[in-house]
Amino acid sequence: MKELIDTLNPEMKFQKPQFLKAYFAPIPFCPDEVLHGQFEREGIVAFPLLDFSETNDLLGFYHDLPQVAFDGFHTSLFRENYTDRKKIDHKLKAVLGSKLEKLFPGFIPLYGSFMVKEPGVRSSMKIHQDWSYVNEEKSLSFAIWVPLNDVNEKNGPVRFMKSSHRYSLSVRGPGILCPFEKESEWIEENALASFHLKAGEAIAWHHRVLHSSAPNYAHAPRIAVTLIMVPRGEKVIHFFHDPSKPESEIEMFEVDSEFFLTYSIGKRPEGQKLLETFSFSLSSLVLEDIKKILKNNSNIQGKIGILKSINQFFRKSVK
Repeated sequence: MKELIDTLNPEMKFQKPQFLKAYFAPIPFCPDEVLHGQFEREGIVAFPLLDFSETNDLLGFYHDLPQVAFDGFHTSLFRENYTDRKKIDHKLKAVLGSKLEKLFPGFIPLYGSFMVKEPGVRSSMKIHQDWSYVNEEKSLSFAIWVPLNDVNEKNGPVRFMKSSHRYSLSVRGPGILCPFEKESEWIEENALASFHLKAGEAIAWHHRVLHSSAPNYAHAPRIAVTLIMVPRGEKVIHFFHDPSKPESEIEMFEVDSEFFLTYSIGKRPEGQKLLETFSFSLSSLVLEDIKKILKNNSNIQGKIGILKSINQFFRKSVK
């Protein structure tokens, strides 16, 4: 793990994230060239995954679980009963695991859970980036999210800032600054794209992609499943900042799938191997930085559009 420590600037350096105009996944994301290309450009891809019977099977499984009273947004990892959390993880891996490993042969599911939005304004999820799970200097991880109901603007779609994975931020975890947070309100209003999906369709997103979700204003819960995908054989890590310690002090732990089924979010990991304690400071992005991302994204998409047009022209000419 020394290479990882070296990339994290343990000498107390002040970091301002840099936009990567050309992002290339450090390891293959997917053999499908279209999906892989879109993932590299935007950090997000959507694709069909579950059929009608599989979707209904998971809905039935969810409703057969012991009912727990929750308000707003909740995940099955919030359940107090460990047996329930383990049962859910096992079921989701059984239904989706083999499908995902065929689509993404270099990756395995780390853990799975239900993600539910109860009706009401409290079900929104603010802008954030997911935790780091691996050394992103030489690897990558991503989330799979599959709604079990059709998702539209009314019942709380997931919203993404496309290509925000191009900002290289490899240290993310509980208590660690999200550099986009200061301008989150502007981003919500100007920079996010909603994904409307049919039940059983899936989204995969790079864990660095900035995202949020709107409230569920429908009359029924919006139920989805998610699995965290990591490279097969890769060490899984977890970064943590203790709020009682200096803001720059970060701890890095080696963990496994069981850790995430038992972890109390926001608390210091107990019983896990501490790999290193290091100093890491990160500056917040200002509005000018955010607008530069959007401008760069437009330039990238424009160049892709031109290349596609040229490609189509030559194909027609050959015919």
